[in-house]
Amino acid sequence: MDRQGFTLIELLVAIAIVGIISMVAVPLLMQHKARAAAGVATASISSCVRELVAAYTDSGESSQICHLPDGASCSLNIDTNTQTVQATTCSPVISGVALFCTIDASGRVNCQPNT
Repeated sequence: MDRQGFTLIELLVAIAIVGIISMVAVPLLMQHKARAAAGVATASISSCVRELVAAYTDSGESSQICHLPDGASCSLNIDTNTQTVQATTCSPVISGVALFCTIDASGRVNCQPNT
């Protein structure tokens, strides 16, 4: 018998396999997207912190708005008493991922997906 094409059962099995693979892959891709957005925000805010520290050292400027991708921004200032950088408001949304960013006393920036 000369057979052409696939049977209905073969097509259903193939569709089921694709569905199972996508059930595993989609959550992993979303996690990677969230980590990438956090990395972008961390790098951008770290750069702004360095710029603010340089501006404070040069001219005494103690506040700055840090512009991030996707139109997000963070307001940074230097506490003149402790000489530390603080983020007064910094919860950006980058690539559809809501983030929560903190700056520790040494100026290290940490951004995590806001869950």
